[in-house]
Amino acid sequence: NGISHEQKQLLRYVWHPSGISVELVEQYMGCLPEDCVPLKGTPGEAHRARQFSLQLPAHDASPDACHKLSDLEKKRLLKFVERRRNKSFGVGSIELLEPSSSKACAGCSKKIPGGTVYVAAERAEGKAWHPECFRCATCMELLVDLLYFHSPEQGHVYCGRHHGELIVPRCFGCDELIFTPTYTEAQDKNWHSDHFACTDCDTSIYQKAFGMVHKRAVCERCFNKYAEKCQKCKEVIGLSSKKVSIKGKSWHEECFVCKRCAEDLRGQQYFMVNGDLHCHECVQPVAQCHDCKKAISPTVSYFSHNNQCWHAECFKCASCKAWLVDGQFNEMDACLLCNACFMRKISEKCSVCAEPIIGRGVQFNTKLYHPKCFTCCGCEKPFDEQNGTVKEKKGEPFCRECFLKTTKKCFKCKGPITTRHTVYKGQPFHLECFTCSNCGIGVAKSEFFETSMNEVLCYRCTK
Repeated sequence: NGISHEQKQLLRYVWHPSGISVELVEQYMGCLPEDCVPLKGTPGEAHRARQFSLQLPAHDASPDACHKLSDLEKKRLLKFVERRRNKSFGVGSIELLEPSSSKACAGCSKKIPGGTVYVAAERAEGKAWHPECFRCATCMELLVDLLYFHSPEQGHVYCGRHHGELIVPRCFGCDELIFTPTYTEAQDKNWHSDHFACTDCDTSIYQKAFGMVHKRAVCERCFNKYAEKCQKCKEVIGLSSKKVSIKGKSWHEECFVCKRCAEDLRGQQYFMVNGDLHCHECVQPVAQCHDCKKAISPTVSYFSHNNQCWHAECFKCASCKAWLVDGQFNEMDACLLCNACFMRKISEKCSVCAEPIIGRGVQFNTKLYHPKCFTCCGCEKPFDEQNGTVKEKKGEPFCRECFLKTTKKCFKCKGPITTRHTVYKGQPFHLECFTCSNCGIGVAKSEFFETSMNEVLCYRCTK
């Protein structure tokens, strides 16, 4: 009650620019990425809180928020805070650009159109930013609550954290700014000297040997837990040891020698044979190539099978001369064959094309066929397509239609003869069609007589 509609709108935000109208606040908020708008109860509220602690660390502004500081460190910190407040710190303001004018954004260099809001920074005179471009020049995050630190030397605005690091180094161990006269710098990072400790055991490594493991500083003892082992002596290559590393393998410098003559191989041509180092003079042939009879150097690729060796380029099929893939070949009659040639030699041959039958085949009488070669001897159509009964004629396969076309026809009924029949005067007859001309009784299996009229009569009709 008593709160205006405009005030209610502003109460939705955890923070908003002050001193401007609700309309300009809404226009400014509308320019920000959705997850950065500080509305209460939204991801934007959590984002603001997170960025506030990151961009404006409490220990950068007050000795009370730091770990134990000496009087000198406290004095230097307070002087640092005062100097930044007077010369660098500022709060961005939201301004409305006249409709008839335009400005260039100091962040993206693109045009800020007239009639829209922009961010101005008093310490960066004359510069303007799109609301979404007012970011720290180092971390590129939106400057929380428009709080900025300007660096005249760099000509940019920064968040408090990264502006402070332009002036004073930050300890990688405790995250506080370093105001001691001396500190440790290693691996592009800075530490309070008493904070420079092993990340595994917390032992101080200040002015001691240390190593980096996964971008972490560790003491010499802990480093040995992760250290590589020498390919020759199998001992750990410690921090104090010099090493030679080649193609992911490492040796102590004193172990990088020829296995046979112990000559130092650094800066010389060397060969790896079964994991051992050899100089050029000591390298020995592996064996004689079974194919070309030349020596096989251990420095080249080769294949071995049944105590015999081949150069990689000589390891070929004895039949087709194709290169053999290791493990995908067969031996036959003391010769190596690729799988295809081996199958051709051991497989039955098709009665039509004479090629080996690999896989499915068809047997008809005593002959074998590829399915595609098993065709009718009359129409040459494959039987697989017809799904019909296969008929045999003189040992050859025929489809039913072609079989009927090529069979003998009965002289009497003109029908095809597919079973036992009789022949009279060179003409074939079904047994049931060779009958007495008078009574019609069958005479194929009995005595019959022929008249002068060329008629066939059974014995009874002749009386």
